[in-house]
Amino acid sequence: MNKKIVSILAAAVMTTGAPAAALVPSVLALDEPTVVTAADEAGFTDQYVKVKKSYAASAKAIRIYWEKQEGATGYRVYRLTSTGWKGLGNVGANTLSYYEGNLESGTAYRYLVRAYKKTDTGYDWTQVKGDKFVTTKPANIVFTESERTNTSITLKWKVSKSNGYEIYKREHGVETSWTLAGTTDHMNKNSFKVTGLKGGTRYDFVVRAFRTDADGVKNKSDFTFKSDFTAPSNVKFTTQTCGVDRITFNWQKQNAATGYRVYKYVDGKWKVLGEVGASTTSYTDTGLKEGTEYRYTVRAMQKINATTTLMSPSYNNRYLCTMLDRFSYACKTTNHLCTVVMNLADDDKIDGYDIYARVKGDTEWQQIETTDDGYRAVLEIYGLDQGKTWQIGIRRYKNINGKKIVGTYTFMTVDVPTKEKFALNGEYSKMASYMNADRKKAAFEPLEIDKDLCALAEIRAYEIKADYSHTRPDGSSSYAMAADFGIGNIMGENYEMGPTMKTAYDVYSLWAGNTVTKGKYLDPMGNRIGIGYCPSTKGWVVLIADQLKD
Repeated sequence: MNKKIVSILAAAVMTTGAPAAALVPSVLALDEPTVVTAADEAGFTDQYVKVKKSYAASAKAIRIYWEKQEGATGYRVYRLTSTGWKGLGNVGANTLSYYEGNLESGTAYRYLVRAYKKTDTGYDWTQVKGDKFVTTKPANIVFTESERTNTSITLKWKVSKSNGYEIYKREHGVETSWTLAGTTDHMNKNSFKVTGLKGGTRYDFVVRAFRTDADGVKNKSDFTFKSDFTAPSNVKFTTQTCGVDRITFNWQKQNAATGYRVYKYVDGKWKVLGEVGASTTSYTDTGLKEGTEYRYTVRAMQKINATTTLMSPSYNNRYLCTMLDRFSYACKTTNHLCTVVMNLADDDKIDGYDIYARVKGDTEWQQIETTDDGYRAVLEIYGLDQGKTWQIGIRRYKNINGKKIVGTYTFMTVDVPTKEKFALNGEYSKMASYMNADRKKAAFEPLEIDKDLCALAEIRAYEIKADYSHTRPDGSSSYAMAADFGIGNIMGENYEMGPTMKTAYDVYSLWAGNTVTKGKYLDPMGNRIGIGYCPSTKGWVVLIADQLKD
């Protein structure tokens, strides 16, 4: 082509309202038909080829379509590049589409088609007009590792050239149709969180990228499939069995769990106790301390593959307490009560005792008392019928975080004698005779040994081991005991214990040499005496009371 023809082409484009000069091919391909300016009676050069909106696209290729140009000998297809319009090739008059491959996925391209007609002097061309933007499909996405909870799965993938993504889901093996889970409208978004799922459940997902063209049409990639699991749901505790040195707890079986991991809270952090299989829904922790609270949690495990195991969130945990053990005791009975003397070394921060009793042979237990004093060395059980054999059941308890933790029962069998069977200790008689000799010298009436007062004095002989004073372990005064039982008023109390207090005379000699203690049994208002003794401590107690009125 000579320079004259090229300049004439440029002038023709500028005078017919064609696109800017940059849109006109600056260099013609070797097979470019010669362009002439001969007058066209049919007005062919005043027309342009219309590229249709509809087109076919894949991730690497595009086929465009255009409307037929009457009278055309053929068509020339161009694509806009960074340096201008590039001629791609010619097709015949009956071909109304063009295919181009080896393109970039998810990319917009601009095409132009010009028709040409052969004349006697050369070729006439339609205008540079009617170009069209079209877009290739995005490439199929590539999934990466998901994030999972018991109610959601966050799908992740590598970012592709796209305007966004469509995400569909269905429950594996249950649902046959797909549900649109959501759409993202950001080309750099490479994840989507699907919520509202069931724990420990398998779901199927498909995701495809889309690229929107100039007409708002979405070109979509093929679906990429992924099957994934939600993490197991939180484990729910059911029942538990607590012993003195062990705790067994149970939980509900979790859907799709392949095993369970058991934890105990120790020193401010969770410690793994062990793992059990999917068919096991209980665990026993042993070697524990009695009457102590422990905290546990269980997490369900779901093994997905050789490297991935999903765990339930483990928000649920349970506080459980071991029971209290039986306690050591010594038991004595009188015609009024059963006295249980406990070993305080067994009671570590005990809050109280539940006391039950029944006549031997009966099937039902009666609750006699619940005490709120865990430091009592002596329990007195009143109201037992005389002349019968009784079974006593006592259990310790302590309160932990608002819960009453009870111990195993300590059982004992006692015979409650009648008054006629009450045998007076020979040393008691000696004690009374020593004191009455002093009262006779003072011209006072002798003290009469009262069996009821002796029963109370015996209780006090055991109590002074825990509290060496006139205050009883429950905080009350020993002087109120007789009145509480309706057997008069106590005028005075003497107590003493120790390894040298072996006989009544040992104790009497000590009291007789002290003005205060001697003055109590020389009280002229005194009329009755009760004497009690605790063998383990060599503890002695004397109660002086007034005349019991009818």
